[in-house]
Amino acid sequence: NKNFYTDLNNILEKNDYKRVLRALIRYVRDLYTYNLYIKKTGASSLEGLLGYRLPLHINKQRVDLAIKFKEKDYYNLLKFLLEKELEMRNSEKNKEAIFWEVMTYLKLFNSF
Repeated sequence: NKNFYTDLNNILEKNDYKRVLRALIRYVRDLYTYNLYIKKTGASSLEGLLGYRLPLHINKQRVDLAIKFKEKDYYNLLKFLLEKELEMRNSEKNKEAIFWEVMTYLKLFNSF
């Protein structure tokens, strides 16, 4: 429930909101991949999956975040994000309004 709107506005000053949404989808997908790898191998390091060693604090942060969510959470989150990205691409609605709808959903997402 941390307020991330200030940080997000700083990011949006330098980047387009469409790119931020695509990066967010990629990040959630990567976390899900890490989650599946950890469940399958029982490893606490992502070195086997990535092919290189991450700094210990970054590895721990990604592992902790990846295992925080359940598969149902990943499914619901990715489904919502991909639907909104498609809506943003194919809709005549205000695309920025769709982006802020996604950010509000993330703020209220029950697993965060």
